[in-house]
Amino acid sequence: GRVTGVPALAGRYDFMLTCSDAGSPANTVSVLTTLVVNAALDVRLGEFTAFAAGRAASRAMPSAGGTAPFAIATTLGALPRGVSFADDGLAFSGSAEGSPDDATSGPLSIKVTDFVGLTDSVATTCVVCRPLGSFRLAEGPAASGVYVDAVEGSVLSINVTTVKRQAKRPLRLVLLRTDGTTPLAATTRAGNGAGSISRFEVPVTGRYYLVVAGASGPATELSASAKFALPKSGAGHADGFKAQDRFDVTVGALLGAVLSFSAKPDKSGLELRVQALIDPSGVQVALDPNDVTMKGGSVRFSKTLNLSGTWTIIVAGSRGGPGKMSYAYTLKQPKAGAYSADQ
Repeated sequence: GRVTGVPALAGRYDFMLTCSDAGSPANTVSVLTTLVVNAALDVRLGEFTAFAAGRAASRAMPSAGGTAPFAIATTLGALPRGVSFADDGLAFSGSAEGSPDDATSGPLSIKVTDFVGLTDSVATTCVVCRPLGSFRLAEGPAASGVYVDAVEGSVLSINVTTVKRQAKRPLRLVLLRTDGTTPLAATTRAGNGAGSISRFEVPVTGRYYLVVAGASGPATELSASAKFALPKSGAGHADGFKAQDRFDVTVGALLGAVLSFSAKPDKSGLELRVQALIDPSGVQVALDPNDVTMKGGSVRFSKTLNLSGTWTIIVAGSRGGPGKMSYAYTLKQPKAGAYSADQ
């Protein structure tokens, strides 16, 4: 009554299992059986794993495959003070502690074992990042950095310089995505005592981490500043769009921005409607009928947004098609404002 062997391909396998005995006539029973084969465990911590000082560290650890539950054992180093592995899976919890004068990085090696005994071992360097401004880089091989909160579609530039009367040393810059460990393909320049990230377009709203690393040298103090160009407009289309189809348009905005949106069909007889407007917290926001115009299959609306972050416009086909749906939007962003990933 056992299934033996080593599965070759991950996936879901559905089959009918029939058992018969040696009776005459035979007693037979059939059962529909499902066997799920998970991919091999792959924990995806990169060269650096960053945390924001004094901010919640709760987030999933990038990984794939494996069978829950998982056991995590530290084989070298430790997580930053205040951060721990979550009890309910591959995730971090807590918040990073420490003062700006503390060492801001350290090695960490872990071994993860899943329910069936498969293991994966990874090594990384944990970095506690500070808000924009001054931060220290420890003596010798070390890493430090800053975190930046930005809304989707913003164009971000960051400059890092050495504070006056502090030692200049060769620097390397790595921009990490919101998972705190995956490097991004940003235009990076770095040299002796200075570096920059130029015109990086933010793909999703959230917290990004700039790690500044030095191979060797004396302790020094650095300073980081950032400039943001907020999104102002966008456009796109969907082909083969028809009744009951839906298309999601996401826009990044600050509180108080005025969003003007329009969607129109081609001459296929397709008619469109705005199915929903979803705010950054995931709540559907009602549109005032007086703010929505529908004419000739097209739809448009204007709305002042009351939260910072990513808003989602869901466009649906009400009748007709298939055809081409085109959309465009403009954002009148406030002259002053802020976004925090903790809100």
